[in-house]
Amino acid sequence: MPEDKIRVSARIPKLLYDTCLHRYDNITNAINTGLELLCLQDEDETKTKEDTRRQNEYMCQTAEDDSIKGDIQELKARLEEKDKQIKDLEYASREKYAEILRLQNIIQEAPDPVELAEMKGLYEGKMQVIEEKDKRIEALEREISRLDMFAHYFKNVEIKQIEAPAEKKKWWRFW
Repeated sequence: MPEDKIRVSARIPKLLYDTCLHRYDNITNAINTGLELLCLQDEDETKTKEDTRRQNEYMCQTAEDDSIKGDIQELKARLEEKDKQIKDLEYASREKYAEILRLQNIIQEAPDPVELAEMKGLYEGKMQVIEEKDKRIEALEREISRLDMFAHYFKNVEIKQIEAPAEKKKWWRFW
């Protein structure tokens, strides 16, 4: 069964392309070889790192020299101190972040200065209209009280009724 293949498109510098064509038959062989080498290099680096870590563990376990143990203990103490400082800084950072969020909420809830100025102007205008209305009400109340005095006066005054006009006598009937 043939191996599955996929098409790859890449942009590479012209100089690198020309160099690859001189060394390999075609660019596909060059790319395949390069990718294989890259994968092998990554595996080697992983193995090297793991080997180094194992050697360090072995050296730490087998070290009997007091000075090395003392250095290790000192480094562990310093590492613990650094961890504590990191935790303290993280805690302070969380507190600062909470304060920032609180202040952002306060800013968002605060009214817009322009809107506040407009509302203040509208309020002052309404207060002037209310003041004029109160003055007009007072003037109308004074007018009502004056009219009440006139009404009371005319109520108490005896009204003379006008007599019905006398019958006109016709002059020709007198004779």
